[in-house]
Amino acid sequence: MKKQTKKWIKTTAAAVFGAAVCCAGASLSASADASLDEETGTLTLSGNVTFNEVHAYAEDTRVTKVVCEPGAVLPEDCSGLFIYFCAESIDLSLADSSAVTNTCGMFRECVNLAQLNITTLDTSDVTDMGGMFYGCKELTVLDLTSFDTSNVLYMSDSETDVPLIEGVDIPPVYYGMFEGCVKLKTISASEMWNSDAVVLSTNMFLGCTALTGGKGTVYDAAKTDKTLACIDTADRAGYFTAPFTGVSIDLTYDLMLKFYVSMTAADSWNDVMVVFTGKCAEAGDEIRFYAKPEGSFARTNISADHMDEPIKADLYRRISGEWHHMDTVTYSINDYLDNAKPEENWSPEKKNAFEKLVSATRIYGQVAKAYFGNGDMSGINVPVHTLGELQIMQEEKNKTIEPEFSSSEATLSLVLNSSMNLRLYINGLQVGDQSSNGRAIAGKDGRACFEIKHYSPLSLDGSPVVRYNDVLYRFTPLSWCWRALANDGGDPKNTAMACILYEYWLDAQAFAYAPNT
Repeated sequence: MKKQTKKWIKTTAAAVFGAAVCCAGASLSASADASLDEETGTLTLSGNVTFNEVHAYAEDTRVTKVVCEPGAVLPEDCSGLFIYFCAESIDLSLADSSAVTNTCGMFRECVNLAQLNITTLDTSDVTDMGGMFYGCKELTVLDLTSFDTSNVLYMSDSETDVPLIEGVDIPPVYYGMFEGCVKLKTISASEMWNSDAVVLSTNMFLGCTALTGGKGTVYDAAKTDKTLACIDTADRAGYFTAPFTGVSIDLTYDLMLKFYVSMTAADSWNDVMVVFTGKCAEAGDEIRFYAKPEGSFARTNISADHMDEPIKADLYRRISGEWHHMDTVTYSINDYLDNAKPEENWSPEKKNAFEKLVSATRIYGQVAKAYFGNGDMSGINVPVHTLGELQIMQEEKNKTIEPEFSSSEATLSLVLNSSMNLRLYINGLQVGDQSSNGRAIAGKDGRACFEIKHYSPLSLDGSPVVRYNDVLYRFTPLSWCWRALANDGGDPKNTAMACILYEYWLDAQAFAYAPNT
């Protein structure tokens, strides 16, 4: 247990009973370190930030937001820096925190604080985090993925500077790191979180009744110390959520894995990246995140013949100019298909269409692997379709599926790289020749072709028009299927690929247009 005199201890009754009171006009001055714009309520920190300049705005209701200018330097001792602040938002993401060693009570009793961005806070040298978020009753989410806690000794603070009364044994008062954060639901942490060295964690999570770990571990009033201060996994219960929260694909779009994270953005997503390893288009590249309403994710494209192969995603965050590893997850398209379930509130028609599309996607991957890898298709349950079905569909939907040019004029070829592409080989075409869709490229065996890219399952009936030498060529991926099914006695692998592509398109259409409820 520790004993120290804190520069920010209050001697008022409010402090004794843990209640902060925000008072209008508590500060009337500003400095080069802390400047208040009274019109916007924004307190801007700059230069070498000092405790006295910042703390002058404690309990000042005019301050609704705190930000840092680029280059602002936080002090080595940040204990109590924002204690009793009335701000609803504090963003320290632009500050230099490389010298910080103490964050005890840093945000203690910021009773209005609902948004806190400390995603770049360097805690690698911090030893004391006691009561850091104590009493922040409006916080619902905390992103602590940048926190390196390997040197932290205290995750609770003990008040021992209480006047002694003769003959009365007064026990110490503890202020847990997250104590009293009654609305806090999610704490995101990375593999840099380590509480092995912590010697004091009493009441660390006391009163955090809304808190739930990433795998569903709920608050336990009997475990409010560091016992559950870890990432919630299948093997170990914890109150924290890992940075990677899930992986998904859009079954009606390209074969693209989306890796979602629980992290909030730093000043920009340039401080966060993923490096993919495996059979994917972006392998080895430094991939940045997309921040969307449904969540923030990094994505990578997979070719159909590699749907069963796992992709490793390594997450990194830049802290004080250096990249630090946050988390790792390994996943494949087939992993998603194995665990895919329809939404409970979907209509029976939608659920049935979803299950059929999942099955068609899986079979498509199996056929593609055998097709391009010269594998055996005998064990694959390929659905059977005929040319007659395509003819009927073409007539009913008034679509141009049958190629309007003969095989002697031009041929079609499928390309399954990171997306489905279709190539048109025209007799006499030269690499570099211009068409309405761009220049000809070198295709198989160096032959010149025009390539139409990025077909999704829903767009396999999409009909591009290529104009070359005043001749119009209309075709779709289903046109390739047409020719494969029309070729009696042709390659069985072409027939299998044609059948599964048609099934893939049918099931994607059925799912996309089925009523939700």
